[in-house]
This record gives sequence, C-alpha cells and structure tokens, in this order.
Amino acid sequence: MNPDTPRDLIINPSLTRTPNELLISAQIDTTALVVWCPMGVSTPTPNQNGCSAAYRSLNELLAALATKDPASDGTIWIGKNYDSATIADKTILLNGATLARMAQHALRIQGGWNGIGTETVDMDSPSRLNGASLLILNWTGHVALRNLQGKNGIGGHDKVSICVRTAGNIELDRVLASHSLYGATLDNAASISVRPVSITVTNCDFSGNDYAGLTIYSNGPVTLQHVTASGNLLGYGVTVLNENDFSSSPVTVVDGKFIRNKSVGLTIRSHGAVSLTDVLAQDNGGEGVSVHNQDGDVLLRRVNMFLENGSHGLEVESNGIITAYGLTAVANGGNGFSLRTTVPTDASGQAVTLQEVIADRNGQTGLEIYSDGQVGLTCSSTCQNANFGLRVRGATNANGPTGAVKLEGFISERNRTNEDILTNTPVMRLPVDIAAISGQ
Repeated sequence: MNPDTPRDLIINPSLTRTPNELLISAQIDTTALVVWCPMGVSTPTPNQNGCSAAYRSLNELLAALATKDPASDGTIWIGKNYDSATIADKTILLNGATLARMAQHALRIQGGWNGIGTETVDMDSPSRLNGASLLILNWTGHVALRNLQGKNGIGGHDKVSICVRTAGNIELDRVLASHSLYGATLDNAASISVRPVSITVTNCDFSGNDYAGLTIYSNGPVTLQHVTASGNLLGYGVTVLNENDFSSSPVTVVDGKFIRNKSVGLTIRSHGAVSLTDVLAQDNGGEGVSVHNQDGDVLLRRVNMFLENGSHGLEVESNGIITAYGLTAVANGGNGFSLRTTVPTDASGQAVTLQEVIADRNGQTGLEIYSDGQVGLTCSSTCQNANFGLRVRGATNANGPTGAVKLEGFISERNRTNEDILTNTPVMRLPVDIAAISGQ
C-alpha cells in the first residue's frame, strides 16, 4: 500500500468510485483485507448490501462492529493473504459481553477468501493467525470457523490459539491450531437448549502445541472427521468431554490420527454411544485411546490401529455393549486391549463381541476383557505378549462372566500364558466359519 494513501480510501462509502476500484487504484492487496457481511450476501463488497467497510486488521473491523453491534447472522471474510503478524493483530477477541446483539446470532469466520469482488475461497490458502489468539467468548449463537491457520497463540485463556465458548453449535473445517500452549478449546456445555447443540470438527490439525491439541466440552453430539493431533509435547492429543449430557448424545470419530503426544492420544468421556472408525493411535506416552461412557454402546469398525503407546493401546469402560471389527494392537507398553463392561443393566449382562483382532508383542496382556455378559471372539490372535495372550474375567462377578465365552478361529501362542479364562460356563471353541464372516 502507498503510505500516502488516506485510510478513508478503504472505509469511506461516500466516494464516487466503487470500493473495489478505489482499493485497486490505491495499490492495496484486496486478498489481505477483512470485511463483515450479513450471512445472506453472496459476494462480499465493502459498504454495500449491509456489509462493513474493508480493513487490513481484524481488530479494526471488530472495533467498527462494536459501534453498530449488528443484530443478524454474519460472516467475517478474511483474505487468503491476511497474516496477523504483518499488521500486529495479537489477541483477536469477539466478546458477547460487548457485542451483545451480535452474540445472539450465528457467526461464520471464513478464511482463504480470494478478495473483494469475489465470493470464492482458495481452500489451499488458509488465512494466517500468526502470533495471535482468536477468542470467541460469551456467545450464544452458532459459530463456524473455516480455512484458518493458527500458530503461536499468545492471547488469554491459557494462551490458546483458538477458543470458542458459545451456547450454540460449533463447527471447525480446515482449521490448524499449532505451536501454542494449547491448540484449540471448544465449549458449548453451557447451552440450555431443549435440543442438544453439537460440535463438529472436520479436516483439522492440532499438532505441535506445548500441552494439549484439542479440548472439547459439550452437552451434545460431538463428531470428529479427518482430525490429526500429533507431537503435543507435554499433554494429550484430543480430549472430548460430554459426560454430563444426560440426553446421551453420541461421540463419533472417523479417520483420526493421534501420534506422539506426551500423554493420551484420544480421550473420550461420554454419556452416550461412542463410535470409532479408521483410528490410528501411535507412540503416545499414555494410552493410545481411552473411552469411558455411561450409556449407549461402543462400536469400532473398519481398521483401528494402536501401536507402540506407553500404556494400553485401547482402553474402554462402558455400561453398554462393546463391538469391534478390525483391531490391531502391537508393542504397547501396557495391554494391547483393556475392555470392561461395567455394572450390567439386566440379569444377563452386556456383551463383548470382537472380530479380526490382532494383539501382539504388548508389554502386558494382549487382550483383557472384564464382562458379566457374553464374550465372543472370532478370527483373532494374541501372540508374543509379555503376560497373558487372552484374559477374561467378570466385571462384578468374582466367578467370571455369567454368559458364554465363544472362541471361533482364535489363536493364542508364544505368550507367557496363552489363556486365562474364568467363566461360569464352558468355553466354546469352534473353527472359523468363513462363509458367515464374509456375509457380514
């Protein structure tokens, strides 16, 4: 930008030329600007269709919004070449205590914008929050963040790169939060909505932070899809807490990678069902994945791998049924798998059903199951574990499960003790039924 260019070339709506013409003539990079528009506006244009003026700084934009406090759903468009470090944006705070009307409405922050005169986004060019923290606090409307790269956060709330606290839904898509004390904190647990609000995180990376990658507090459904948390130096990868949601909302994780975190890769504490699909937990200092849920079942499917973690590869404690297909636990410091169904809700107890499980070379037991219900293990193997290959006990019954223990196509060999099965009923051993397996 020409240093002699007056600032009102950016913000004065009374000039005769269009805002885009003015910005171009003033040699301003329109792909580094920010603007607020009502959410229904398809092409963001400064000072038109209810949009704000354009600014180089997010904090300048927020100061302008504070004077008007628009009472409508809105989008903050951030140019793809915006870099907070170049214009000294530090703590970027949207506080519902001062933006009282705006906070009651949906807010979308869209990075990667191709600039004034366009409605398009460059998905390969996230807007950079470099040396800045984005804090959205005391909000009640829905919040969505898209195509942002947060690094070296320095703001309040324990120096988190991104923090959202609202009573509405929270959505993150293509967001990176790294190299801060904490990557991201998402919290809508304060919602008193009759219908639970949700948190959805898609295509995001929370890696290389000093302590935690991602922390979620919610009383509604939580979904993580294509999420990575790796190399968080002194803490965990991802923690999801919705255990106080008595509507039993689910937690769903699809294609999650939790690698080389100091403590647990992925922790879930939930009141509802939990589903894990295509999860990799490797080389974490604690458990690879730890799941505790108070209501609903736990389901693992497709390919879930737990490798070289300092404690158990996978630890599950549930009041529901545990069902898993396609599990591998190799070279974990504790058990490969530690599965427990707690106090049963009926006389027969809950079931543990496992298929295509491999538990090899773990520091303790390959597969440890505590259940008062039926246990089924099909097409599975436990080999070269330092303690037991397979250990089955009752969760509350000292005499073991009251239901049947069924082993079909199961191999346990070269462990210190191959099997230690305590049960009230005879163990059923069957050859594998390939036709039945392939038909599922």
